[in-house]
Amino acid sequence: MTAGSAGAAAPTTVTFTFTGAPQTFTVPTGVTSLGVDAFGAQGGAGLTSTNISSGGAGGLGGRATAALAVAPGQVLQVNVGGAGGDAPYGPGGGAGGFGGGGAGGGTNFGGGGGGGASDVRGGGFSLGERLLVAGGGGGGGDGTPDPDSPANGGGGGAGGGAAGAAGGNGTGGVGGGGGTASTGGSGGGAQDGGAGIGGDAGWDPGNGIGGGGGGGGWFGGGGGGNATRGAAGGAEGGGGGGSAFGPAGAVFATGVQSGNGQVTITYTPAPPPAGKVTAAGQLDAGGYAAEFGLAADRQAVGGPIAGHFHYQNHDAGVRIEDATFTVLTFTGTSAAHLEGTATCTIGGHASSCAFSIDATDKDTLTLTYDTTTVGGAVKTGHVAVTVG
Repeated sequence: MTAGSAGAAAPTTVTFTFTGAPQTFTVPTGVTSLGVDAFGAQGGAGLTSTNISSGGAGGLGGRATAALAVAPGQVLQVNVGGAGGDAPYGPGGGAGGFGGGGAGGGTNFGGGGGGGASDVRGGGFSLGERLLVAGGGGGGGDGTPDPDSPANGGGGGAGGGAAGAAGGNGTGGVGGGGGTASTGGSGGGAQDGGAGIGGDAGWDPGNGIGGGGGGGGWFGGGGGGNATRGAAGGAEGGGGGGSAFGPAGAVFATGVQSGNGQVTITYTPAPPPAGKVTAAGQLDAGGYAAEFGLAADRQAVGGPIAGHFHYQNHDAGVRIEDATFTVLTFTGTSAAHLEGTATCTIGGHASSCAFSIDATDKDTLTLTYDTTTVGGAVKTGHVAVTVG
C-alpha cells in the first residue's frame, strides 16, 4: 500500500492581462472569499513637436485591492483596462483605452487617450454591478507646434484613490478634473467624465491642437481642453484620472501602473473531501482484455491518499504497478478523478510514468498512461465511488 501526499491546499493566483474584451472567472467549489488586486491602465502621451515643445505624459493608472465575498460557482466578469493611445504624428488624438478611457482631442496635433479602468463585476455584469474598480490615468495634452511660442502640454492626471487626480493645465488649456466617488470629473473646456467613462478631450479649432482624454473609473476623469480658444502658443490640458471603488476595507493607491492594467484573483482552494474508489475486473484495451485492480482512499478531509493500483495487458506487454496517488477529486457523488505515478513496464522496459484514472460508480473506468488511453465500460468486475 502506498500513500500519496496530504491534500493541503496552497493559495492559487489567477492573473488576467489586457485582451481588449471582457473575461470571466468562475468561483471554485468550496470557495467563499477572493483576494482581488486590480490595476488601472496608463493614459497616452500628448504629441511632442521635435525641438519645439513636449506633449504631456499620460497619467499612471491606480490600484484597488480588496477581499470579495463570493459563492461557489458564481461567475464574475473581469475587465482589464487598456492603455490610452499616444497621440499620432498627424491628424487626431490618441484612442481611449478599453475600460472607459476618453479619446484624445485634436484635428491637427493631438492629445493622448485616457487609460481604461480595470474592474470585477458580479450579477449580470452591468456597470452598476461593479464590485471593485481601479481607475485609469488621464491622457496628456498636446504641446504647441508653434516655434515662436513653444509650450508644453499638461500631463494626464493619475488614476485611483477615492478621487482621481486632475489633469495638468497647458499654457492655454485647462486640465480635466479627476473622477470622484459620486461624479465624473469636469471637462477643461471639454467633455465631463461619467459613470465608468472618461470624458473626450477638446481642441482648439484655431490651430487644431487637442487635450488629453479622461481616464476610466468608477467615475471617469474629465477631458482636457483649451479654455482660451485660439490663444497663441496655447498648449492643451491633460485629462483627469478616474476614481476607484470597492467594498468596505478596500485599499486604494493613486498613480502606480504604467502601460496596460492587470487583475489578479487569489483564493485558497477548499480541502479535498474524504472518499474512496474501489474497482477490479477487465477493461477493453484496444481489442485486448486487460486486468486491473484499484483501491484509493482519503479517510479525512484534506488528508493523504492511500491505496494501490495495478494494470496488466498481457497481449500488449504492458504492466503498471507500485502506484502512488497524488490527486483524488470527486464530481458530485458518483464520479472520481485520480492522478499519480507508477512503474510502467512497456515492451519489457520499466520506467516511472504518470497516469490518470476517471471512474464513475457502477459504470466506467478510463485509464491514461504515457500517451495511451484505454477502458470505458468495464467488461467484467465492478467500480464503486464513495464520497464522505
